[in-house]
Amino acid sequence: MCRQLTIDNERYSRENAGEIAVVSGRDALSRVELWRAVAEATEEIRSVVGGVRRAVVIHLPNCTEWVVTFLAVLRAGHVPATLPVTTPEAHLRHIFDLIRPALAICAGRNLRASPDAAIRRAAAGASTEVPVTTADGARLTMPGQVTPPQLGPSTCPTPLHT
Repeated sequence: MCRQLTIDNERYSRENAGEIAVVSGRDALSRVELWRAVAEATEEIRSVVGGVRRAVVIHLPNCTEWVVTFLAVLRAGHVPATLPVTTPEAHLRHIFDLIRPALAICAGRNLRASPDAAIRRAAAGASTEVPVTTADGARLTMPGQVTPPQLGPSTCPTPLHT
């Protein structure tokens, strides 16, 4: 299904390239610009997480970067786990312990606060290592070498049923 969504979006982007797809404040992306940003972010995510389907936490305000990141996680074949930027640090840590994400993507700054400090502390305090990166448009900023934790049979998280 994700592959078909990718094919449909690519075709739609070409056919209506100049039409506005996303507007957030002063930021606006046409359909082709959105598709290119998603493609770039997809490659960034794949380079860190790899190809095995994993949860990727998205801790961004509702903005252009959120849309790009959400679509990129789907396109990369992973499962987006979106959290409000107001999620308390203790809840973040608990979520990390439950789903053991391969990556957490957050905003470096927003108008209210800097949520990256809380998410980095929560990731450091989780029972498994959670790499954290910040989103800047389609680019992900990763401090140092990031390697997602490997899950083996004894460390697989409890499956979530929806």
